[in-house]
Amino acid sequence: MSAIALENRTDEWLDEVRRHIEPAADPGAEFWDRWTAARYAGDRLLHRLERRSARLRARGGDLPTELLQLEHEIHALAADIDELGRRRGTGTAVAARATALLELLPRWIEATEREPVLAGSAR
Repeated sequence: MSAIALENRTDEWLDEVRRHIEPAADPGAEFWDRWTAARYAGDRLLHRLERRSARLRARGGDLPTELLQLEHEIHALAADIDELGRRRGTGTAVAARATALLELLPRWIEATEREPVLAGSAR
C-alpha cells in the first residue's frame, strides 16, 4: 500500500473518530451524543486501537515509552467514555475524556508513524 493510501486511511479513521466523539466533548451535550460516543468508543475505537497496537507489537522490539503511555491513556479514556457515556448526568466527565482523547489519538498516531522501525506497520 502506498504512503498516500496509508495516510488517507489514517485521515479517514481520525475523521470517523471525530464524527462520533466530538459531539460528546461539549459538557452540555445531549444524552444521545454521549451514548453515540460510548457505543463508538466501546464497539469500534477500542477494537481498532487494539488491532493497530497488535500490529506494532508484532514488529518486535521494545516500543518507545511515549508510545506505550499514549496508548494506555487513550485506551483508558475510550473505556471511560464507553462506561460513562451510557449514563445520565455524566456530561462533564464524558466531555473531559472526549476532549483528551481527541487530543491524544492524533499524537499517538503521529508517534507510530515517526518511529523508523514502526513506520508503515501501524495501519
